[in-house]
Amino acid sequence: MSVATIKLQVVLSACPFCGGPPVPIVIDTEPPYVAAVELADYGHDGVLVDAYVFCHECGSQGPTHEAVLYERGDYHLALAGAVANWQSRDARHAVLYQASAAGGLNLFPRSGK
Repeated sequence: MSVATIKLQVVLSACPFCGGPPVPIVIDTEPPYVAAVELADYGHDGVLVDAYVFCHECGSQGPTHEAVLYERGDYHLALAGAVANWQSRDARHAVLYQASAAGGLNLFPRSGK
């Protein structure tokens, strides 16, 4: 994925649990685990971060995108990875859900138990 890809705007899907607004964020993986700041340069060693989208209302979190930031473009790529994970979260496991449904595993309570 290139920085040029990020310039395309997408409408983030609402939270699948409460319908709340999604918020992309980049977090340092080292204590104190705060939001990473967008910088032009993160030094020779870079900074290890997790990026994800969370729901502002209920706090549910999408899949994490791990990244190492060396420059500003890496920060935007991390956000783009988190957004891609959020946008594809329902479709990625649809086959597993369908297989479970075929076996009656998505029922509650399950019959015969």
